[in-house]
Amino acid sequence: MDKIPEVQPALSRVNNLAKEKGISKKQIAKRIGVSYSTLKKWFSKTKPRLPSRDNLKKLNSFVESFADGDVQLQQVWVQIRNWWKTQHRYASVGPLAEDIGWEATALHDCFEKGIPPPRVVIEKMAEILSIPFGQRTFQADTAQRKIERIKNLLLILEEELRWFRDGSTEARRLFRTFLDPMDIGYLSSLLVMLGEEEAFRRWLTLTTNRFNYFKAKGRKNESQSSD
Repeated sequence: MDKIPEVQPALSRVNNLAKEKGISKKQIAKRIGVSYSTLKKWFSKTKPRLPSRDNLKKLNSFVESFADGDVQLQQVWVQIRNWWKTQHRYASVGPLAEDIGWEATALHDCFEKGIPPPRVVIEKMAEILSIPFGQRTFQADTAQRKIERIKNLLLILEEELRWFRDGSTEARRLFRTFLDPMDIGYLSSLLVMLGEEEAFRRWLTLTTNRFNYFKAKGRKNESQSSD
């Protein structure tokens, strides 16, 4: 294969971008639509195989997409910082850091100094706040499947709750022992607020409740059983 002059600079740009953004070669291969084994050969230090002109265009488009994405990333980060200054949902940085799976100290520094955290952190916070980010498309089929699933789950839930409603005091006492009312309240509020978009967005910004998967009750029950 004849050498293409632009190949090495393009490969260097992709390599530098991958290191800067923490992107794996497998992720790059998936993004540009080639197999991982093919991509590895382009970056091989022993016997490299040069990408075709079409694949070179894909690599250049991949790098350019991040140049455009950086502008959007900064805009979303500004929205998140502005939200943080006025929100009442989180009492401190710690619970938010726990929700997104990042270090609380590092997130605190980002808010204080205005330095954007890694892209994946901004994406997770944008998801929590329902801030549009990236090229997400509405998938009606997926939404419909989930709606049907929720509908069926609610029918099952109503039947099970009716048993406790009509049952004994002891059964309801046991119910309270294992199910955290804060978690139940969060799910109830979420179901109601999903009924109207403006109310949902206000609730999302103002609520301080978080779903803890009934862990609080589980920890309490464990400590009681060990006594």
